[in-house]
This record gives sequence, structure tokens and C-alpha cells, in this order.
Amino acid sequence: IFNEAFWVISMTVGFAIYGRLGTSALAVVQVASTITDIFIACYCGLANAGNVIIGQNLGQGNREEAYFIARKVMKISWILNIVSTLIAILSREFICSVYGFSAETSELLMKSLLVYAILLTPRMMAYVLICGILRAGGDTTFSMLCDAGFNWIIQVPLILLAVKMGFPLPVCLAFAGVSEVCKTVASYIRIIKKKWMKDLIKLLRRIKVKLVLKFTMSITMMCLKILLKPKIF
Repeated sequence: IFNEAFWVISMTVGFAIYGRLGTSALAVVQVASTITDIFIACYCGLANAGNVIIGQNLGQGNREEAYFIARKVMKISWILNIVSTLIAILSREFICSVYGFSAETSELLMKSLLVYAILLTPRMMAYVLICGILRAGGDTTFSMLCDAGFNWIIQVPLILLAVKMGFPLPVCLAFAGVSEVCKTVASYIRIIKKKWMKDLIKLLRRIKVKLVLKFTMSITMMCLKILLKPKIF
């Protein structure tokens, strides 16, 4: 919950900063972001499938099989990245013609779509690694720090810096993409080191045992207080 909340707020702040470049720039960002979000459907399916299979194997104690599936998910993601990037680059002119912007705004959209297409690889890789693999292993704390943390520590300050320095929109978008590269690298290192693989069933059992013990202790203390309470006749 906190991960998604912090991530959404950071993205909202980023859009607000882009708005300082003018209404045309903000419109271009919204269009480019919407177009690239279409590709997320494929990655959502891959991440969710990987999440279920990896989590199931970890629950059964098959750590090596879970790691093998994780590597396989990463390979499939790279194939999707190549296809998605090519489609995004080749469809730029068609997208511009659909929206019917002015010549100046259309040119800005063409350049921005190119930047978004290039950054599609690190952005989607980070999504698959965090949501499809790390979360499946119960590594939610690292996932939150990586996903939302890099947005606040790197993305938002770099967007603000680029806008303050008067860079054009495509350059500002490239600055924002640095955080996605950092997320991908950090997540990949985390996966290779196998620190993310946790048995969620065992963790849940431990939590249940702790809750039962706490509940038992609280009931016992209440009974003792009632029994030891001095009676007034």
C-alpha cells in the first residue's frame, strides 16, 4: 500500500513539474505516457504469471526452481522490450497524426515518444523485476525502497533540475529515466544475490504463532488481574 501510494504521489509531482514548461509540454507528456502505458498490459501478464509461479515454488521449498523461473522471466522480458521499443518507435508518426496537434507540438511529441520508447526497456524491466520477482519472494521492503525511493531521491529532483536549467521536454524526460535505470540495476543485483527468496508460508506461520502467543498472554494477564484484584465487601 505504502509503495503504491508513494509511487503515485511522486509521479503526480513529476507531472506538476512538467507543467512548468507550458500546456503543450504537459499535453505531450500525458499523451506519451498514455501510449507507453499500453505496453504495460503485456508486462503485467508476464509479471503476474512469474509472481504466482515463483511464489508457489518458494512455498514448496524449491528455491533453485524459483530462481530458474526468475531468470526465465527476465529473458522473456528482454524479448518483449525489443519488440515493444521497435513498435513504439515505428508508430510515432501515426500517433502524431491521430492527435492532430500543431506542427510545433507534433514535433515535440515525436521527440518525446522517441525518448519514451528508449526508456521503455529500463522502465518495464524494473516493473517486472520488482512486481514479478522480488515481491513474489516476499522482499517487499526492498521493493518499496527501490520503486518509490528512487522516484523521490533521483527522479523528482532530476526533473526539477532539468526544468530549472531550461532544458527542452525530451531532455527532461531523459533525466527522469535515470531513476528507472537505477531501479533495474539495483533489482537485478538483488535477484542475482538471491537475497529476495523467502518462504512466505513459513513467515505466515511464524506470524500466526506470534499472534496466538500474544493473544494467550493477554488473556492470561487479564485473568490474573481479575483473580488478584482485592475484593471489597
